[in-house]
Amino acid sequence: MRHNLLKKYLICLLIIGFILTNVYPSLGSLDNIKSFDNNNQLKISSFEDVIVYTAHQTWLSRIYILKLDGSVIDYFEYDFYRFVDLEVVDNQVYVSEAFAPRSYKVNLSSGELDLVIDDWSLFYFYDLAFDDEFFYVVEWDLNRYDINGVKVGTASFDYDVMGSAWDGSYYWTLTDENEIKCWDLSGWPTITSIPENDFTPPSNYCRGLWFDGEYFWTAESIDDTLGYIYQFDYLGTIINQIREPAFNGWSACIIEDFYPNNAPSMPIINGPTEGQAGESYNYSFISTDPDDDELCYFIDWGDESNSSWVGPYESGEEIIISHRWTEEGTYIIKAKTKDVYDEESDWGLLEVEMPVSQNLINSKISFYRSFIKNTMLGMLL
Repeated sequence: MRHNLLKKYLICLLIIGFILTNVYPSLGSLDNIKSFDNNNQLKISSFEDVIVYTAHQTWLSRIYILKLDGSVIDYFEYDFYRFVDLEVVDNQVYVSEAFAPRSYKVNLSSGELDLVIDDWSLFYFYDLAFDDEFFYVVEWDLNRYDINGVKVGTASFDYDVMGSAWDGSYYWTLTDENEIKCWDLSGWPTITSIPENDFTPPSNYCRGLWFDGEYFWTAESIDDTLGYIYQFDYLGTIINQIREPAFNGWSACIIEDFYPNNAPSMPIINGPTEGQAGESYNYSFISTDPDDDELCYFIDWGDESNSSWVGPYESGEEIIISHRWTEEGTYIIKAKTKDVYDEESDWGLLEVEMPVSQNLINSKISFYRSFIKNTMLGMLL
């Protein structure tokens, strides 16, 4: 069928019901599966390949980072999102959302989301694929977007899908009828089915779809039961299976040479805290990076001027920068650092006072000199 209106209607009713009743969902189901305190999560000591995996329950989603054996390294939790299909572009993770017609780029160090596709002419996204030039998402039709999320066309498409992938030659979809179908997009916007390539996924509960260059990946979505993440071939034969860390999984992909980047420390600022406006003063700044990355500094002098990004400098290296305030006043020096991966520190602060301007001092000196001179001349006359 062209579009599952009943499914969308039910989702809308659920959302409206939530808003009206303001009942927040219990986090128990996810937390009761496996609860990982930050101190108990596995740590990575060197670069290694990892699995990224999505799971959701009611109004809550998680994006997991797993070792290749399925053990949890870390996860990020999001209220009022439903993250589903995953895609990898230049070793960066992108995810689609089923609560809104959006896709995001995911920072696997911080969990921050960078909005890419934001197409409110549609309802929601369940899949996401990239063919080295365009993203593809099925909703009403097959929609195509450039790498920046700008829509560049649609093609008539007659299936509801739970995941999609690009294998370098063909576009593949996991349909809601539990079939993986093959499509030729070379005649865009004409889409040609290649039924002789179609096959059945490893189980009836599979959802997302991703291609690693040789094999497909998917994850099971089962209520109250931990399913599997599957790696499988073009016939649906399982190559590898990994137990999921949560119920209601959706998608899985591989990120190569992952290492969790850490933010630098808040810079320490030292220097004069009071002085004369018009005079130049030196200030020192120092920050360290847990990963020993080089750092750049950004200094806001509090007078509508800044240093822009300067550097890079070694982690822990003290830098000296001078500044002159031209007017009297109290100023807040703010400084932050970023590492080579653009992970930024918190702001460091230092308050300084410039109570007397040098121009005023010079003016007063000139006045008194003139006064003394005239007084003495008057006395001599």
